[in-house]
Formats: sequence, C-alpha cells, structure tokens
Amino acid sequence: MYGHIDALATEIIKGVESTGAIVKPYVIQETLPNEVLTKMYANTSLQSKYPVITPQDLKEVDGLILGAPTRYGRLPAQVDAFFDQTGGLWASGALVGKFVTMFTSAAGQHSGHESTYLTTFPFFAHLAYVPIAYSNPLVGNVDSVQGSSPYGVSTIAGADGHLQPTANDLAIAQHQGQYFANFVGTFVKGKQATTVVSPTDAANSVPEKVAGEPTSTNGYNVEKGHEEATSTAAPAQATAESTPTAAGTPTPTQGEKKATPASAPAAPAKTAEKKQKKKGFFSCCDDSGIDK
Repeated sequence: MYGHIDALATEIIKGVESTGAIVKPYVIQETLPNEVLTKMYANTSLQSKYPVITPQDLKEVDGLILGAPTRYGRLPAQVDAFFDQTGGLWASGALVGKFVTMFTSAAGQHSGHESTYLTTFPFFAHLAYVPIAYSNPLVGNVDSVQGSSPYGVSTIAGADGHLQPTANDLAIAQHQGQYFANFVGTFVKGKQATTVVSPTDAANSVPEKVAGEPTSTNGYNVEKGHEEATSTAAPAQATAESTPTAAGTPTPTQGEKKATPASAPAAPAKTAEKKQKKKGFFSCCDDSGIDK
C-alpha cells in the first residue's frame, strides 16, 4: 500500500546488477477484486511496472528473490496461491538447483518480521534458501530500530505507513542482492565447470597407434628382429639337458610361474559437450495492493 517493498526491491536489484547478473522483475498475480482494492486505497503502481509471473518463468532463472509484506506473521495469500501452482515443476525436478532468498516489511518492530521468514521455510526447503547471515555489519546494527535479521532485509512501515525504509535498510537490501547474486553465480559457474567440458587442443590431438601398442586381443606386438620377449626378471640359466623350443616361446623352468598377460587399458571416453543456456535472476514482489 505504501511502497516499502518496492523501495527495497529497487536496492536489491541494484545489488544484483552490480555483479553482472541479469535481473527479471515480476509481480505476483493479484487475487482481490478491484472493488476491494479501491476501498483499501491499495497501491497498484507495480501492476504496470512489471509483468505478472507464471510458474513456467521459474524454469528460466537460477535464483529467486521474493519480496512481500507480512500478514499476521506470514506471507500474503497471493504468494501462497502462486506457490501452490508450482507443484508440477517441483514434481518434475525443474526446481532442483534453484536458489531463493527473500525480504519483507511489517508495521512494527515486533510485528512478524522473522516469523514471516520462518513460516516460508517449508516451501524454501524444496529449493535452497540463502540467508545473508551477518555478512554485513549493518545487519547487527543496534544504533537504530530496524527489522532486518540474518534471514534477510526487512523494514518497519508503521501502522499507517508513515515510516519509510531507513538508509540502513536500503544499504542492507543492496548488500543482500549482491551477496545472493555472488553466491548463486559461484554455484552456477562451478556446476558448469564440472558438467560442461570444452574440447582442448590436447583432447583433439589423439595420436595414431604405434607399433607395439597393446590391443584388447593381441597384447603387445613384438617388432620384427626381436626373437625374445624382454622381462624384468632374469631369464633361467639354460643347461645342456634343456630341450630346445621355438624362438620367442621359452619353456618355463621348474618353479618359474607363467606370466599373466595384463589387460589392455581402456580407451578414454569423450565427455559430451553440453550447450550452455544463459539464465538470470529475478526479484519478485507481491502486488497484493497492500504493499507495506
């Protein structure tokens, strides 16, 4: 109603973009009729500012930043309605590897800031929640009243909305966007490094087979001119009573074990190269019209 979530979202977007990540802002579909919104003097400025998100939009991003005011210590019904539509994506595994963080706003200092986070964690457990912890000293600032916590940034709006986000709130919001983008970016880059291997010059330059190279059927091929196979063990001393045998196939003496041919090394398998798909982040703000 008073634009507090929009103000925090603006700073969070700045933080995300400072890392080079792509931001795709959306709003969540309003469920209240316009007649009710009008009587509530609800702010609908976000409706024309950002497009309405659909569950399928989640497939195209690496991270989700959710912003919504608190309602009785939890998120508004509009957000729950959106979450309920993502069951198919979750069942198909499309939400695996999607990170999420959030921010909120409440009327007073003890009006449900942290409980809004806690009551949302069951859904976030199906993705992967990234808190800001105390990664910025401002989170633990006690010089002024604030709503932020290690869970994420929050602001105090006042019962009538006359309070606006403080400089401390806005700084934490921008930090949260930057922190989250760096965290998710590190994961994505690491995942790509282990699953997508680009061919190198060395990998493309496979040497031709050379004489004497072991094969799966013949073992080592002995070049012409060699009449005896070499061995690390000293050959048995021949005596006058020894029975002559064919060249290259010496008869083992008493107590000498026959050598077991070693298995040929397996040929290295080429790693399939996967096509990388450019993704981004989006900051999602509830457009219930009762934005605090």
